[in-house]
Amino acid sequence: MKKLIYTLLDSLGMAIENYSDEEQIEISEEAEGAIGEVLRLIGETYTLVEWPYSQAYMDEEWFQEEAVLSADSSYFIPTKYVEDLEVRK
Repeated sequence: MKKLIYTLLDSLGMAIENYSDEEQIEISEEAEGAIGEVLRLIGETYTLVEWPYSQAYMDEEWFQEEAVLSADSSYFIPTKYVEDLEVRK
């Protein structure tokens, strides 16, 4: 998680090493909270559907615009389209 936070901050132009130790802790805690909130929202909105289960959705009209490729042919599919809301692992 720490590496993800630093990578995110760097991509936003906030090289963490330019701040004091106290500022780094504060920035990291705020970023961790923000990342957690984003992940929570994604989890409420999208369901990860792994291959071969994702194949069932690929012919749908909305698929190209709304599904997001993850890895290994897995897709984040809008939960509203997923009939079985169980996240497939």
